[in-house]
Amino acid sequence: MQAEYATDVVFKKQEYLQAIYSELTATAIYTVKPDNIATFLGHKVDPCYKGEMGNN
Repeated sequence: MQAEYATDVVFKKQEYLQAIYSELTATAIYTVKPDNIATFLGHKVDPCYKGEMGNN
Protein backbone atom coordinates (compact mmCIF):
# COMPACT_ATOMS: atom_id res chain seq x y z
CA MET A 1 0.00 0.00 0.00
CA GLN A 2 1.07 3.53 -0.65
CA ALA A 3 0.00 6.86 0.79
CA GLU A 4 0.68 10.45 -0.07
CA TYR A 5 0.43 13.27 2.42
CA ALA A 6 0.02 16.96 1.62
CA THR A 7 2.70 19.26 2.97
CA ASP A 8 0.43 22.30 3.21
CA VAL A 9 -0.65 21.47 6.77
CA VAL A 10 1.93 22.14 9.45
CA PHE A 11 1.65 21.24 13.12
CA LYS A 12 3.69 23.26 15.61
CA LYS A 13 4.24 20.21 17.81
CA GLN A 14 4.45 16.53 16.91
CA GLU A 15 2.08 15.72 19.78
CA TYR A 16 -0.72 17.70 18.09
CA LEU A 17 -0.57 15.50 15.00
CA GLN A 18 -0.08 12.30 16.98
CA ALA A 19 -3.35 12.98 18.80
CA ILE A 20 -5.37 12.85 15.56
CA TYR A 21 -3.13 10.84 13.18
CA SER A 22 -4.93 7.47 13.43
CA GLU A 23 -8.36 9.01 12.93
CA LEU A 24 -7.09 11.28 10.13
CA THR A 25 -5.59 8.43 8.12
CA ALA A 26 -8.59 6.12 8.67
CA THR A 27 -10.95 8.87 7.53
CA ALA A 28 -8.90 9.46 4.39
CA ILE A 29 -8.79 5.75 3.55
CA TYR A 30 -12.52 5.19 3.98
CA THR A 31 -13.68 8.54 2.54
CA VAL A 32 -11.68 9.01 -0.66
CA LYS A 33 -13.17 7.03 -3.56
CA PRO A 34 -11.96 6.52 -7.16
CA ASP A 35 -14.40 9.18 -8.37
CA ASN A 36 -12.75 11.69 -6.03
CA ILE A 37 -9.31 10.81 -7.37
CA ALA A 38 -10.43 11.02 -10.98
CA THR A 39 -12.09 14.40 -10.41
CA PHE A 40 -8.94 15.69 -8.75
CA LEU A 41 -6.95 14.55 -11.79
CA GLY A 42 -9.46 16.17 -14.16
CA HIS A 43 -11.11 12.97 -15.44
CA LYS A 44 -14.35 11.04 -15.04
CA VAL A 45 -14.49 7.35 -14.22
CA ASP A 46 -15.99 5.32 -17.05
CA PRO A 47 -19.18 3.51 -15.87
CA CYS A 48 -17.71 0.22 -17.15
CA TYR A 49 -14.59 0.60 -14.97
CA LYS A 50 -14.18 -2.19 -12.39
CA GLY A 51 -10.43 -2.19 -11.72
CA GLU A 52 -8.01 -0.64 -9.29
CA MET A 53 -7.43 3.10 -9.35
CA GLY A 54 -3.82 4.25 -9.34
CA ASN A 55 -1.17 6.38 -10.97
CA ASN A 56 2.50 6.36 -11.87
